[in-house]
Amino acid sequence: MCLLFFTLFTEEMYTSLSRKIQRAYIIWRGAGMSIQGVRTCGDYMFSGHTVALTMLNFFITEYTPRHMYFVHTFTWMLNMFGIFFILAAHEHYSIDVFIAFYITSRLFLYYHTLANNRSLMMRDSNRTRIWFPLFSFFESSVDGIVPNEYESPMVPLGKLFSIVYQRIFHFVRDTHVQLLGKRIKNPDTKSD
Repeated sequence: MCLLFFTLFTEEMYTSLSRKIQRAYIIWRGAGMSIQGVRTCGDYMFSGHTVALTMLNFFITEYTPRHMYFVHTFTWMLNMFGIFFILAAHEHYSIDVFIAFYITSRLFLYYHTLANNRSLMMRDSNRTRIWFPLFSFFESSVDGIVPNEYESPMVPLGKLFSIVYQRIFHFVRDTHVQLLGKRIKNPDTKSD
């Protein structure tokens, strides 16, 4: 028997294979969320919610300019509050959240350490190929650190707006000139 804050589960309910498959389908269909009516023990030993929050936090911290420390601090605070609320909602046990945070942060940091340090990859290339086959496949043709260039999305949007504005302005001006030209050529026509 498993008791969590709002769930109750007994193993006797799912003894046959068909009942287990039916239960697995219900959990899959509801995406494992209690709001969808899914009732489980909650002991997953891994929290996908924590993985998503932590990965987003690390990506923002890694790929935004260093001088945006306010954004970095804000995302870390949001990550910690998110983890707290996952625990407060009793969606996962503490160990689920801790393991998810630990594994996600280690994988992110290990990957970026290997990707940003070519000597680590070249020195033990066979070992790297064995332990990190996807890393070796995806990063084999990269010569070094990819520059961290950041451009605000407002710059391209501003250029696009400027181009659209100029085209509309020229279209209206040319149309107006053409209409005036027709009126000058035919002064007998009445205008409204």
